[in-house]
Amino acid sequence: MRAPERKISVFPLAWEELETMPIEQKTLYVCLCFLVSELNVLQRLTLLSLKEFPDDPLYEHAAKIQSNTLIRIYSSKCFEVQRFVASCVKKCKDLEVREFAEDFELRFAVKNAGKGYAIAEHLRNKIGFHLDFREAMKSTRNALGKTDCNLYIQESDGNCFFPVGEDIIQGSCFWDAADDAKHAIKSEEDHGAWVDWSMSVHALAKDMHGDAFERFVLSNLTEPLGDPISHKVDGGMFAVVGDQSLPLFAVGRP
Repeated sequence: MRAPERKISVFPLAWEELETMPIEQKTLYVCLCFLVSELNVLQRLTLLSLKEFPDDPLYEHAAKIQSNTLIRIYSSKCFEVQRFVASCVKKCKDLEVREFAEDFELRFAVKNAGKGYAIAEHLRNKIGFHLDFREAMKSTRNALGKTDCNLYIQESDGNCFFPVGEDIIQGSCFWDAADDAKHAIKSEEDHGAWVDWSMSVHALAKDMHGDAFERFVLSNLTEPLGDPISHKVDGGMFAVVGDQSLPLFAVGRP
């Protein structure tokens, strides 16, 4: 579905304004811009991919591989945000930056008490970013006969997929994990806890970015931040998902 024309507000900010900031404050802000932009992209692509095809196994396999891949990366990146904040606490010499990071480290830690964090941690360490051979061997040993081993080939490499990998590496690792394993996904509630954890970490990362801008950037400006410049964006560059209009920035859109 094509969205109506939208606007993007651009707040002008020159590098010269950032250049006068203390190096650790500037580095923190730059890194948060990088991390939050990444998370926003991954969240957007994930939301665009959450479509199910229960009546067509071919489409369902392809869609599941696509959405699970994006959710894995998104969740693992949320985990990396916490690692980054911890590194700020450990390595920053600027007292103001360190205290700022310490405050957010505590706020992130509150979100790690539930099952969502355990799932995200296991996924990042054993599957998403560091595929562990022995973990994969355990999952392969527990694989069920209903696993789809077909090879789905299309003339474009990007459209080829092999469901046996997804079913075993992610599916068996979580669904067939021991009931008492912290990372076991045994219900939709467990899956929801994982997604909720990722979304809550993303939200807190955005708060951290906004607070860092206000505390370290705005306070350093020689003049007030200028009025935003409004840019019109063709509705063809957006897609409507539920009640959200998500920018695609894709090649070949009408």
